[in-house]
Amino acid sequence: MPKYSKTNTTSQSILRTIKLKLQGRCDYCSGKLPDHKGVCPVYGKQLQEEFDGIDSNLRHINTIIDGIVAEYKNNV
Repeated sequence: MPKYSKTNTTSQSILRTIKLKLQGRCDYCSGKLPDHKGVCPVYGKQLQEEFDGIDSNLRHINTIIDGIVAEYKNNV
């Protein structure tokens, strides 16, 4: 028999992270993925990507105003 038996050398924090991922939860805020909310950088990144997608599909008011002013100058 060996002098030392095999022991679990995985840290408790790594085990907690693995457990949360298997449960479908965020390892930072413990919120249910993918709808986790709160003070979570992952959730903030998801929101930023969503808003950037919306922002790129919209025309900004200054672009619309510049077009109206240019059209008005051409008609006067």
